[in-house]
Amino acid sequence: MFRFLSIQFLMLTLLGILCFGTLFLESKTFLNYAVTPKWYLAVFTTAILIVVCCIRSICYTTTTIFFSNIIKISLWWMVIASGILAIQGILQFFGILTANGIFRVTGSFDNPAGFAICLSAGFPTCYYHWSQPNKWGNRLSIVVGLLIILAVILSGSRTGVFCLVVLGMLYILHYFSISIKTKQIFILTGILLGFICFLYLLKKDSADGRLLIWNCSWNMIMDKPWTGFGFGGFRENYMYYQAAYFRQFPDSPYAMLAGNVSRPFNEYILLLVNFGLLGLLVLIVCIYGIVRLYRRNKSPLTLFAVQTLIGIAVLALFSYPLLYPYIWWLLLLSVSILLIGLKDMFHLSRRKQRVCALLSGIATLMICTTIYRDMRYKQAWTQTINAALHAGIDNIKERYEMLFPKLKENHLFLFNYAAEMNHQQEYMLSLDIAKLVSDMWADYDLQLIMAHNYQQLEKYKEAEFHYRLASEMCPTRFVPLYGLLTTYESTGEVKKATEIASLIIEKPVKVQSSTVDRIKKIAMEWGG
Repeated sequence: MFRFLSIQFLMLTLLGILCFGTLFLESKTFLNYAVTPKWYLAVFTTAILIVVCCIRSICYTTTTIFFSNIIKISLWWMVIASGILAIQGILQFFGILTANGIFRVTGSFDNPAGFAICLSAGFPTCYYHWSQPNKWGNRLSIVVGLLIILAVILSGSRTGVFCLVVLGMLYILHYFSISIKTKQIFILTGILLGFICFLYLLKKDSADGRLLIWNCSWNMIMDKPWTGFGFGGFRENYMYYQAAYFRQFPDSPYAMLAGNVSRPFNEYILLLVNFGLLGLLVLIVCIYGIVRLYRRNKSPLTLFAVQTLIGIAVLALFSYPLLYPYIWWLLLLSVSILLIGLKDMFHLSRRKQRVCALLSGIATLMICTTIYRDMRYKQAWTQTINAALHAGIDNIKERYEMLFPKLKENHLFLFNYAAEMNHQQEYMLSLDIAKLVSDMWADYDLQLIMAHNYQQLEKYKEAEFHYRLASEMCPTRFVPLYGLLTTYESTGEVKKATEIASLIIEKPVKVQSSTVDRIKKIAMEWGG
């Protein structure tokens, strides 16, 4: 009995660490200090949980009731953690706490999107506890639910607000046992569409920017509709399609809204671009399976699981929830709840259960060893960046050369390597590294680095190509045009340089800065 309670307590503790860690952990030892450490904690804590479950399966007979009790108790962690995160965001809004970056409300994330996404996705936990016969649980869930609603509104996240509205409508329908008929479906759909239009008008420019991304993404889908571009295909190709769009429509009103894009703000579009209609078909089959599982075992716990999955599905329409480990934990938790009822359908002998548990534990430990090494390399990379920025070390090239074999598949590391070598005036080496990155990542800043390297190596035709490509990717930017101006100046092409100078002078400014002022001044002097 004591051993049983010890294992149960250990699992609940690990689940608490997983919940709080994926919402609050930050570490300056990583370049992306607000997200990367959360991912590593999620991976290692999940691995420990798997090993603990394997040990328990080897030593004891595992029951469905055991896992159900563990999940029910662990849901309290989510309510408490969500309440604390919401309070943190509210205090940031009123200036009592400092937010990360330039935003007013971020929680422990680097932008309001991650903050609002995690709060909105965790909102169904409040409804679950509110529906349980526990007076103090009811009161706590109501307070936390109101805090979440207030925090998401204050964050300014339209996606988060829309998710809460959808979930709220579902709660009302369920609580009052309202059956949905065809006429009511049209009415509810009309209400939601009207609300989407209202949110669109709140930040029209931002929404139009997403329409540009979806337009270009559609062209990608049409080029490879069945199998897509493969894993990472959006990142590797999107900016080339955006450049092609502005070559075809140079006077497009979207030009002022174009930026450097790495995600399409829609997980379904990302799925179609990367894996095509076959990937979408797999998702539809999974959704069908989830619906079947819920219908076979309706309960407050499975209702929570379905509501959580619906919330994540809504968030995926206009944002990138799968970027955050907390969302993945909620996905795994929800699917596990729905799968618990299937456990009794599979009858494995005690010996086979122990063999499966042992193999799973060994595989988990092996994977964790690899991930731990990757974590240490990324920490060393972050130390190298900080040393280069603050200490001005002399052996920066040697440090990158040492890390290169370990992180050569990481496009961000290679980009940083190329940028640093460009800064160190190692133009040939920088160009070689940049070429490796270009196979993994279509990026505006990478084109500038390649163009500058070619320019310094006096390969002006290549420099012109990459400056133009960068300008087509982000038509509002002035730096590529300035690069073209200096390139034509170096080659003595006065007519072309004059044309670019005139273009710079006449170009409207999206964001005023000292760099833009300096470039315009140089263009005016050239024109004069």
